[in-house]
Amino acid sequence: MLAGLTAWRGHSLEARAFAGLGGALVAAALVVPARLGPVHRFWMALAAAISRVTTPVFLGLVYFVVLTPTGLVRRLAGRNRLARPSLS
Repeated sequence: MLAGLTAWRGHSLEARAFAGLGGALVAAALVVPARLGPVHRFWMALAAAISRVTTPVFLGLVYFVVLTPTGLVRRLAGRNRLARPSLS
């Protein structure tokens, strides 16, 4: 994917480097999959580190874009979900 993106943007040397690295990893995975354990561990550690940042950012955006305006509209309409029904 990186090779295609860099080739599309006109960087042929970087595209060839990414394509070569990707091809080597695919070939290694087909020939000796057990030898790619360190690559897999590194990739999963990188994914975990990225998710520690992106998950709170995404959920914060959802909160402020969806839930906050909904609450404001409900308050302007005079509705309160926490209000108890009157007993009289």
